[in-house]
Amino acid sequence: MEKCGCIKAKHYITTMIVTIALVWLYIFLKDIKISSSFISYDIDKATDSLGISIMENNITDQNLFSFWDYNLQYLLVLILGSICSNMYISVNIYFIFTFLLISVSMLAFLQRFNIKPAIAVEVSVIMSFLPYHIDRGESQLVTSSFYMVPIFTGIFYELYYEAKTESINRWYLIVMGISPLIDLKLSIMVIILVVVLAIHRRSIAVVRISAIYLCPLVLMSLLIGKLTGLFSVYDLNRDIEMARAEGMRFMDLLMPFRYHILDIFHNYRCEYDVMFSAHGESGLNSMGILLSVGFVASILLLFAKKKTDKRIQWMAWLNVLIILIANINGFNILFEYLGIHITYWNRMAIFILVWSGAVLAIIADGLLNKVEDKKYFLPVKAVMFCIGLLEFGELLMRQNMSI
Repeated sequence: MEKCGCIKAKHYITTMIVTIALVWLYIFLKDIKISSSFISYDIDKATDSLGISIMENNITDQNLFSFWDYNLQYLLVLILGSICSNMYISVNIYFIFTFLLISVSMLAFLQRFNIKPAIAVEVSVIMSFLPYHIDRGESQLVTSSFYMVPIFTGIFYELYYEAKTESINRWYLIVMGISPLIDLKLSIMVIILVVVLAIHRRSIAVVRISAIYLCPLVLMSLLIGKLTGLFSVYDLNRDIEMARAEGMRFMDLLMPFRYHILDIFHNYRCEYDVMFSAHGESGLNSMGILLSVGFVASILLLFAKKKTDKRIQWMAWLNVLIILIANINGFNILFEYLGIHITYWNRMAIFILVWSGAVLAIIADGLLNKVEDKKYFLPVKAVMFCIGLLEFGELLMRQNMSI
Protein backbone atom coordinates (compact mmCIF):
# COMPACT_ATOMS: atom_id res chain seq x y z
CA MET A 1 0.00 0.00 0.00
CA GLU A 2 2.84 2.38 0.92
CA LYS A 3 4.63 1.54 -2.33
CA CYS A 4 1.47 2.34 -4.31
CA GLY A 5 1.20 5.67 -2.49
CA CYS A 6 4.82 6.55 -3.30
CA ILE A 7 4.30 5.73 -6.98
CA LYS A 8 1.21 7.97 -7.16
CA ALA A 9 3.08 10.76 -5.36
CA LYS A 10 5.81 10.57 -8.02
CA HIS A 11 3.18 10.98 -10.73
CA TYR A 12 1.82 14.12 -9.05
CA ILE A 13 5.31 15.52 -8.56
CA THR A 14 6.15 14.85 -12.21
CA THR A 15 2.93 16.57 -13.30
CA MET A 16 3.69 19.64 -11.20
CA ILE A 17 7.28 19.90 -12.45
CA VAL A 18 6.23 19.65 -16.11
CA THR A 19 3.43 22.17 -15.56
CA ILE A 20 5.73 24.69 -13.87
CA ALA A 21 8.32 24.35 -16.64
CA LEU A 22 5.70 25.01 -19.33
CA VAL A 23 4.21 27.94 -17.39
CA TRP A 24 7.68 29.49 -17.27
CA LEU A 25 7.99 28.96 -21.04
CA TYR A 26 4.56 30.54 -21.54
CA ILE A 27 5.54 33.63 -19.53
CA PHE A 28 8.82 33.86 -21.44
CA LEU A 29 7.01 33.71 -24.80
CA LYS A 30 4.54 36.35 -23.69
CA ASP A 31 7.41 38.54 -22.42
CA ILE A 32 5.38 39.71 -19.43
CA LYS A 33 6.60 41.60 -16.35
CA ILE A 34 4.54 40.01 -13.60
CA SER A 35 4.89 42.98 -11.23
CA SER A 36 3.24 45.56 -13.51
CA SER A 37 0.77 43.68 -15.74
CA PHE A 38 -1.29 40.52 -16.00
CA ILE A 39 0.28 37.38 -17.47
CA SER A 40 -2.82 36.71 -19.55
CA TYR A 41 -5.04 39.63 -20.50
CA ASP A 42 -7.00 40.55 -23.62
CA ILE A 43 -8.45 44.05 -23.89
CA ASP A 44 -11.16 42.73 -26.24
CA LYS A 45 -12.65 40.42 -23.59
CA ALA A 46 -15.00 41.35 -20.77
CA THR A 47 -13.16 41.98 -17.50
CA ASP A 48 -14.35 41.02 -14.01
CA SER A 49 -14.96 43.77 -11.49
CA LEU A 50 -11.85 42.80 -9.53
CA GLY A 51 -9.63 43.09 -12.61
CA ILE A 52 -11.06 46.52 -13.44
CA SER A 53 -10.49 47.73 -9.87
CA ILE A 54 -6.88 46.54 -9.95
CA MET A 55 -6.16 48.25 -13.28
CA GLU A 56 -7.80 51.45 -12.02
CA ASN A 57 -5.78 51.20 -8.80
CA ASN A 58 -8.94 51.48 -6.68
CA ILE A 59 -8.04 48.84 -4.10
CA THR A 60 -6.55 50.06 -0.83
CA ASP A 61 -6.05 48.42 2.57
CA GLN A 62 -9.07 50.34 3.87
CA ASN A 63 -11.52 48.93 1.33
CA LEU A 64 -9.69 45.66 0.63
CA PHE A 65 -12.49 43.22 1.47
CA SER A 66 -15.25 45.14 -0.28
CA PHE A 67 -14.07 43.60 -3.55
CA TRP A 68 -14.23 39.91 -2.63
CA ASP A 69 -17.84 39.56 -3.89
CA TYR A 70 -18.42 36.35 -1.88
CA ASN A 71 -15.78 34.56 -3.94
CA LEU A 72 -12.91 32.68 -2.28
CA GLN A 73 -10.68 33.10 -5.33
CA TYR A 74 -11.00 36.87 -5.12
CA LEU A 75 -10.55 36.79 -1.35
CA LEU A 76 -7.30 34.83 -1.64
CA VAL A 77 -6.00 37.27 -4.28
CA LEU A 78 -6.89 40.27 -2.08
CA ILE A 79 -5.20 38.82 1.00
CA LEU A 80 -2.10 37.90 -0.99
CA GLY A 81 -2.09 41.37 -2.55
CA SER A 82 -2.19 42.94 0.89
CA ILE A 83 0.78 40.84 1.96
CA CYS A 84 2.99 41.57 -1.07
CA SER A 85 1.62 45.13 -1.60
CA ASN A 86 1.14 44.54 -5.32
CA MET A 87 -2.14 43.31 -6.77
CA TYR A 88 -0.63 42.39 -10.14
CA ILE A 89 1.86 40.07 -8.44
CA SER A 90 -0.97 38.65 -6.32
CA VAL A 91 -3.21 37.85 -9.30
CA ASN A 92 -0.31 36.43 -11.29
CA ILE A 93 0.79 34.18 -8.44
CA TYR A 94 -2.73 32.82 -8.05
CA PHE A 95 -3.16 32.43 -11.81
CA ILE A 96 0.09 30.44 -12.04
CA PHE A 97 -1.10 28.32 -9.11
CA THR A 98 -4.31 27.45 -10.99
CA PHE A 99 -2.23 25.78 -13.73
CA LEU A 100 -1.02 23.36 -11.07
CA LEU A 101 -4.49 22.89 -9.61
CA ILE A 102 -5.94 22.03 -13.02
CA SER A 103 -3.24 19.53 -14.01
CA VAL A 104 -3.23 17.85 -10.57
CA SER A 105 -7.03 17.57 -10.35
CA MET A 106 -7.16 16.21 -13.90
CA LEU A 107 -4.50 13.63 -13.03
CA ALA A 108 -6.57 12.55 -10.01
CA PHE A 109 -9.57 12.07 -12.32
CA LEU A 110 -7.60 10.09 -14.92
CA GLN A 111 -6.16 7.79 -12.27
CA ARG A 112 -9.67 6.42 -11.77
CA PHE A 113 -9.29 4.77 -15.19
CA ASN A 114 -5.94 3.08 -14.41
CA ILE A 115 -4.31 4.82 -17.37
CA LYS A 116 -0.57 4.58 -17.92
CA PRO A 117 1.19 7.38 -15.98
CA ALA A 118 2.93 8.92 -19.01
CA ILE A 119 -0.39 9.33 -20.84
CA ALA A 120 -2.22 10.61 -17.74
CA VAL A 121 0.50 13.19 -17.02
CA GLU A 122 0.62 14.37 -20.63
CA VAL A 123 -3.15 14.85 -20.93
CA SER A 124 -3.37 16.46 -17.47
CA VAL A 125 -0.79 19.12 -18.31
CA ILE A 126 -2.40 19.79 -21.70
CA MET A 127 -5.70 20.57 -19.95
CA SER A 128 -4.19 23.44 -17.95
CA PHE A 129 -3.06 25.25 -21.12
CA LEU A 130 -6.34 25.11 -23.04
CA PRO A 131 -7.75 28.45 -24.26
CA TYR A 132 -10.57 28.14 -21.71
CA HIS A 133 -7.92 28.86 -19.09
CA ILE A 134 -5.18 30.96 -20.66
CA ASP A 135 -7.24 32.87 -23.25
CA ARG A 136 -9.91 33.82 -20.75
CA GLY A 137 -7.02 34.72 -18.51
CA GLU A 138 -6.96 36.99 -15.52
CA SER A 139 -9.56 39.39 -16.88
CA GLN A 140 -12.03 36.60 -16.04
CA LEU A 141 -10.26 35.19 -13.02
CA VAL A 142 -13.37 33.43 -11.74
CA THR A 143 -13.13 30.96 -14.65
CA SER A 144 -9.81 29.76 -13.25
CA SER A 145 -12.10 27.52 -11.20
CA PHE A 146 -11.47 25.07 -14.10
CA TYR A 147 -9.74 22.85 -11.51
CA MET A 148 -13.10 22.16 -9.84
CA VAL A 149 -14.48 20.39 -12.91
CA PRO A 150 -12.20 17.29 -12.85
CA ILE A 151 -13.13 16.98 -9.17
CA PHE A 152 -16.84 17.07 -10.00
CA THR A 153 -16.44 14.69 -12.94
CA GLY A 154 -14.66 12.27 -10.62
CA ILE A 155 -17.63 12.42 -8.25
CA PHE A 156 -20.02 11.88 -11.17
CA TYR A 157 -18.01 8.86 -12.33
CA GLU A 158 -18.15 7.27 -8.89
CA LEU A 159 -21.83 7.98 -8.27
CA TYR A 160 -23.40 7.50 -11.68
CA TYR A 161 -21.09 5.15 -13.58
CA GLU A 162 -19.77 2.93 -10.79
CA ALA A 163 -22.89 3.55 -8.65
CA LYS A 164 -20.96 3.53 -5.36
CA THR A 165 -23.56 4.32 -2.72
CA GLU A 166 -22.32 2.34 0.30
CA SER A 167 -21.14 5.36 2.30
CA ILE A 168 -21.13 9.14 2.39
CA ASN A 169 -17.82 10.76 1.46
CA ARG A 170 -17.33 13.76 3.78
CA TRP A 171 -14.80 15.30 1.39
CA TYR A 172 -17.46 15.36 -1.31
CA LEU A 173 -19.77 17.18 1.10
CA ILE A 174 -17.04 19.76 1.74
CA VAL A 175 -16.48 20.23 -2.00
CA MET A 176 -20.20 20.73 -2.54
CA GLY A 177 -20.39 23.19 0.33
CA ILE A 178 -17.53 25.47 -0.72
CA SER A 179 -18.09 25.24 -4.49
CA PRO A 180 -20.56 28.19 -4.65
CA LEU A 181 -17.94 30.32 -2.91
CA ILE A 182 -15.46 29.47 -5.67
CA ASP A 183 -17.70 29.66 -8.75
CA LEU A 184 -21.43 30.11 -8.22
CA LYS A 185 -22.45 29.65 -11.86
CA LEU A 186 -20.42 26.46 -12.17
CA SER A 187 -22.13 25.19 -9.01
CA ILE A 188 -25.57 25.75 -10.54
CA MET A 189 -24.47 23.85 -13.65
CA VAL A 190 -23.41 21.00 -11.35
CA ILE A 191 -26.82 21.02 -9.65
CA ILE A 192 -28.52 20.66 -13.04
CA LEU A 193 -26.24 17.76 -14.02
CA VAL A 194 -26.63 15.97 -10.67
CA VAL A 195 -30.43 16.09 -10.92
CA VAL A 196 -30.44 14.78 -14.51
CA LEU A 197 -27.87 12.04 -13.82
CA ALA A 198 -29.60 10.89 -10.63
CA ILE A 199 -32.94 10.55 -12.43
CA HIS A 200 -31.32 8.79 -15.38
CA ARG A 201 -29.63 6.20 -13.09
CA ARG A 202 -33.08 5.04 -11.87
CA SER A 203 -31.80 3.84 -8.52
CA ILE A 204 -33.27 4.78 -5.13
CA ALA A 205 -29.83 4.45 -3.52
CA VAL A 206 -28.26 6.79 -6.09
CA VAL A 207 -31.08 9.33 -5.74
CA ARG A 208 -30.75 9.24 -1.95
CA ILE A 209 -26.99 9.85 -1.88
CA SER A 210 -27.30 12.48 -4.62
CA ALA A 211 -29.85 14.33 -2.48
CA ILE A 212 -27.44 14.28 0.46
CA TYR A 213 -24.61 15.76 -1.63
CA LEU A 214 -26.99 18.28 -3.20
CA CYS A 215 -28.15 19.73 0.13
CA PRO A 216 -25.02 21.81 0.93
CA LEU A 217 -24.57 22.69 -2.75
CA VAL A 218 -28.14 23.95 -3.19
CA LEU A 219 -28.29 25.79 0.13
CA MET A 220 -24.99 27.58 -0.39
CA SER A 221 -25.89 28.39 -4.01
CA LEU A 222 -29.19 29.94 -2.91
CA LEU A 223 -27.45 31.96 -0.21
CA ILE A 224 -24.63 33.26 -2.41
CA GLY A 225 -27.06 33.80 -5.29
CA LYS A 226 -29.24 35.94 -3.02
CA LEU A 227 -26.27 37.94 -1.74
CA THR A 228 -24.87 38.57 -5.22
CA GLY A 229 -28.22 39.15 -6.95
CA LEU A 230 -27.78 36.29 -9.43
CA PHE A 231 -31.44 35.35 -9.26
CA SER A 232 -32.74 38.90 -9.54
CA VAL A 233 -34.63 39.72 -12.73
CA TYR A 234 -33.72 43.14 -14.13
CA ASP A 235 -34.54 42.59 -17.81
CA LEU A 236 -35.67 39.06 -18.70
CA ASN A 237 -35.64 39.67 -22.45
CA ARG A 238 -32.06 40.95 -22.26
CA ASP A 239 -30.99 37.95 -20.17
CA ILE A 240 -32.51 35.54 -22.68
CA GLU A 241 -30.90 37.31 -25.62
CA MET A 242 -27.56 37.23 -23.80
CA ALA A 243 -28.02 33.51 -23.12
CA ARG A 244 -28.56 32.96 -26.85
CA ALA A 245 -25.62 35.15 -27.85
CA GLU A 246 -23.30 33.61 -25.25
CA GLY A 247 -24.62 30.09 -25.51
CA MET A 248 -22.33 27.29 -26.55
CA ARG A 249 -21.70 26.65 -30.24
CA PHE A 250 -20.90 23.08 -31.13
CA MET A 251 -18.39 24.14 -33.82
CA ASP A 252 -16.54 26.46 -31.42
CA LEU A 253 -15.16 23.34 -29.78
CA LEU A 254 -13.64 22.04 -33.01
CA MET A 255 -12.45 25.28 -34.60
CA PRO A 256 -8.71 26.14 -34.45
CA PHE A 257 -7.42 28.47 -31.76
CA ARG A 258 -7.52 32.18 -32.35
CA TYR A 259 -4.09 33.54 -33.32
CA HIS A 260 -2.97 30.04 -34.31
CA ILE A 261 0.74 29.84 -35.08
CA LEU A 262 0.03 28.22 -38.48
CA ASP A 263 -1.37 30.58 -41.10
CA ILE A 264 -3.78 28.02 -42.55
CA PHE A 265 -5.50 27.51 -39.19
CA HIS A 266 -5.23 31.21 -38.31
CA ASN A 267 -7.05 32.17 -41.52
CA TYR A 268 -9.60 29.38 -41.11
CA ARG A 269 -10.45 30.69 -37.65
CA CYS A 270 -10.79 34.27 -38.92
CA GLU A 271 -13.10 33.17 -41.74
CA TYR A 272 -15.26 31.24 -39.30
CA ASP A 273 -15.54 34.20 -36.91
CA VAL A 274 -16.57 36.57 -39.70
CA MET A 275 -18.95 34.17 -41.47
CA PHE A 276 -20.82 33.14 -38.33
CA SER A 277 -20.48 36.42 -36.41
CA ALA A 278 -18.50 34.63 -33.73
CA HIS A 279 -17.45 37.21 -31.16
CA GLY A 280 -17.01 37.76 -27.45
CA GLU A 281 -16.52 34.44 -25.68
CA SER A 282 -16.87 32.43 -28.86
CA GLY A 283 -13.56 30.70 -29.52
CA LEU A 284 -12.53 30.39 -25.89
CA ASN A 285 -13.77 26.79 -25.84
CA SER A 286 -11.50 25.60 -28.69
CA MET A 287 -9.93 22.27 -27.75
CA GLY A 288 -7.05 22.07 -30.18
CA ILE A 289 -6.42 19.28 -32.67
CA LEU A 290 -5.61 16.54 -30.18
CA LEU A 291 -8.60 16.94 -27.85
CA SER A 292 -10.88 17.47 -30.85
CA VAL A 293 -9.91 13.96 -31.93
CA GLY A 294 -10.95 12.66 -28.52
CA PHE A 295 -14.25 14.51 -28.67
CA VAL A 296 -15.18 13.39 -32.20
CA ALA A 297 -14.08 9.82 -31.46
CA SER A 298 -16.30 9.71 -28.37
CA ILE A 299 -19.35 10.83 -30.38
CA LEU A 300 -18.67 8.22 -33.08
CA LEU A 301 -18.10 5.46 -30.51
CA LEU A 302 -21.37 6.37 -28.81
CA PHE A 303 -23.13 4.63 -31.70
CA ALA A 304 -20.61 1.80 -32.10
CA LYS A 305 -20.92 -1.87 -31.23
CA LYS A 306 -21.38 -3.14 -27.70
CA LYS A 307 -17.73 -4.11 -27.33
CA THR A 308 -16.73 -0.42 -27.29
CA ASP A 309 -15.37 0.79 -23.95
CA LYS A 310 -18.46 1.62 -21.88
CA ARG A 311 -16.63 4.43 -20.08
CA ILE A 312 -16.12 6.24 -23.39
CA GLN A 313 -19.75 5.79 -24.37
CA TRP A 314 -20.89 7.09 -20.98
CA MET A 315 -18.76 10.24 -21.25
CA ALA A 316 -19.86 10.72 -24.87
CA TRP A 317 -23.48 10.63 -23.72
CA LEU A 318 -22.63 13.25 -21.11
CA ASN A 319 -21.07 15.43 -23.82
CA VAL A 320 -24.32 15.24 -25.79
CA LEU A 321 -26.22 16.14 -22.62
CA ILE A 322 -24.09 19.27 -22.16
CA ILE A 323 -24.70 20.28 -25.77
CA LEU A 324 -28.48 19.90 -25.29
CA ILE A 325 -28.39 22.08 -22.17
CA ALA A 326 -25.85 24.76 -23.07
CA ASN A 327 -26.25 25.16 -26.83
CA ILE A 328 -27.39 28.54 -28.23
CA ASN A 329 -31.02 27.39 -28.38
CA GLY A 330 -30.75 24.65 -25.79
CA PHE A 331 -32.57 24.08 -22.52
CA ASN A 332 -30.57 26.97 -21.03
CA ILE A 333 -33.26 29.32 -22.35
CA LEU A 334 -35.80 27.53 -20.15
CA PHE A 335 -33.54 27.97 -17.12
CA GLU A 336 -33.28 31.68 -17.87
CA TYR A 337 -37.09 31.89 -17.89
CA LEU A 338 -37.11 30.15 -14.50
CA GLY A 339 -34.81 32.83 -13.07
CA ILE A 340 -31.47 31.01 -13.21
CA HIS A 341 -29.46 33.72 -14.94
CA ILE A 342 -26.18 32.04 -15.87
CA THR A 343 -26.12 33.98 -19.18
CA TYR A 344 -22.68 32.67 -20.24
CA TRP A 345 -23.84 29.11 -20.84
CA ASN A 346 -20.94 28.43 -23.21
CA ARG A 347 -18.79 28.00 -20.10
CA MET A 348 -20.54 24.70 -19.50
CA ALA A 349 -18.34 23.36 -22.31
CA ILE A 350 -15.64 22.97 -19.66
CA PHE A 351 -17.21 19.59 -18.83
CA ILE A 352 -16.89 18.55 -22.47
CA LEU A 353 -13.23 19.55 -22.43
CA VAL A 354 -12.52 17.38 -19.39
CA TRP A 355 -14.48 14.36 -20.64
CA SER A 356 -12.88 14.66 -24.09
CA GLY A 357 -9.44 14.68 -22.46
CA ALA A 358 -10.35 11.54 -20.51
CA VAL A 359 -11.62 9.82 -23.67
CA LEU A 360 -8.40 10.70 -25.48
CA ALA A 361 -6.36 9.25 -22.61
CA ILE A 362 -8.39 6.01 -22.57
CA ILE A 363 -8.02 5.58 -26.34
CA ALA A 364 -4.25 6.20 -26.19
CA ASP A 365 -3.90 3.80 -23.25
CA GLY A 366 -5.88 1.13 -25.12
CA LEU A 367 -3.67 1.52 -28.17
CA LEU A 368 -0.54 1.04 -26.09
CA ASN A 369 -2.06 -2.02 -24.41
CA LYS A 370 -2.66 -3.61 -27.81
CA VAL A 371 0.98 -3.29 -28.87
CA GLU A 372 2.49 -4.05 -25.47
CA ASP A 373 5.21 -6.73 -25.45
CA LYS A 374 5.50 -6.39 -29.21
CA LYS A 375 8.17 -4.83 -31.37
CA TYR A 376 5.86 -1.91 -32.19
CA PHE A 377 5.46 -0.79 -28.56
CA LEU A 378 8.42 1.62 -28.39
CA PRO A 379 7.81 3.18 -31.84
CA VAL A 380 4.14 3.77 -31.00
CA LYS A 381 5.08 5.26 -27.64
CA ALA A 382 7.62 7.54 -29.33
CA VAL A 383 5.01 8.71 -31.85
CA MET A 384 2.58 9.49 -29.02
CA PHE A 385 5.25 11.47 -27.24
CA CYS A 386 5.96 13.50 -30.36
CA ILE A 387 2.24 14.15 -30.89
CA GLY A 388 2.06 15.40 -27.32
CA LEU A 389 4.97 17.78 -27.92
CA LEU A 390 3.30 19.11 -31.06
CA GLU A 391 0.10 19.72 -29.10
CA PHE A 392 2.01 21.65 -26.45
CA GLY A 393 3.49 23.70 -29.28
CA GLU A 394 0.02 24.42 -30.63
CA LEU A 395 -1.18 25.46 -27.17
CA LEU A 396 1.77 27.67 -26.30
CA MET A 397 2.75 29.31 -29.59
CA ARG A 398 0.41 31.98 -30.98
CA GLN A 399 0.78 34.68 -33.61
CA ASN A 400 0.07 37.34 -31.00
CA MET A 401 3.08 36.32 -28.90
CA SER A 402 5.64 39.03 -28.11
CA ILE A 403 8.46 36.96 -29.59
